[in-house]
Amino acid sequence: MSTNIHPPAGKLGYRISELVGTSGISRSTIYNEIKAGRLPVVKLGRSTIILASDARQWLESHRQPAKAG
Repeated sequence: MSTNIHPPAGKLGYRISELVGTSGISRSTIYNEIKAGRLPVVKLGRSTIILASDARQWLESHRQPAKAG
C-alpha cells in the first residue's frame, strides 16, 4: 500500500474518492476513520473534503517502524 500523498501544486484537499485513488486506502476504511473522529473533514454542502495536511498527518500517525531482517 502506498501512503505517499503528493497533491498537485495548490491542491488543498481531497474528495473521498480522490483520497482512495491517491492513497490506495479503501473507501470503507476512510469512512470508518471519519466516523470514529480520527480523520477530520470539511463539509461544503454535500461535499466531504479532507484537507491534504490532515490526510498526511493521519497517514503519518499510522507509520510503523520497518522490521529488521
